[in-house]
Amino acid sequence: AVGDAPLVNYTPTEEQYVPMRYSKVYALGGTGISQAMNGRVGSPGWQIGLEYEYGWSEKASLRTGLIYAQSGDIGLETLHDSTFFGLGRTEVHTHRHYKNLKTLQIPLAYQYQFAPKHRFGLGLQTDILLSVVMDQTKTTTIFKQDPKVEESHFDQQMNSFEPLNFSALLSYQYQYSDRLSLGFSYALALNDITKDHAQDFEADHRPGQANLQLRYRLFEK
Repeated sequence: AVGDAPLVNYTPTEEQYVPMRYSKVYALGGTGISQAMNGRVGSPGWQIGLEYEYGWSEKASLRTGLIYAQSGDIGLETLHDSTFFGLGRTEVHTHRHYKNLKTLQIPLAYQYQFAPKHRFGLGLQTDILLSVVMDQTKTTTIFKQDPKVEESHFDQQMNSFEPLNFSALLSYQYQYSDRLSLGFSYALALNDITKDHAQDFEADHRPGQANLQLRYRLFEK
């Protein structure tokens, strides 16, 4: 009819899909307590490094990184007694305390967010051994003489320790703010960290370590 508005073809537009995938990079620092094999609580360790997080949904993500770490005191001790006979009897007692492991850690963990600020993680951690910190006390007693005590400190690679170690990794993370989060993790050793038939290391040594970590997100837009 005259005066009617012209008809216009209208095609509804589809709602655009916005992907939930994201990438985040964190600077990490923290401390840790190792399970001591001598039954005593030793000095804590520390760690510093970078972590990368890739998320493919609002709740699920994958985390990895490269972390330089010194373990807490693992409390691994050995005692060697030797006796020599020459002009007289000589006894040598050597006590070694293997304290800390310096490593490069590579975690790989699946994370699930079960509440807006709370997240659990489960995965595997690989530790590349860089050096072992060890204190040695050597006491030499010559017949009818006062004992001679020598104290030594070592921080070096040792062939009696495995160069690669693997741990099951459990973690919890609390998101304090958009950039800052607080995390707790526990690494349960899956293999013997020492080599059998070396330095009386025939026993199974698998120290676990509990870590408290602070993460700060980098490159925030």
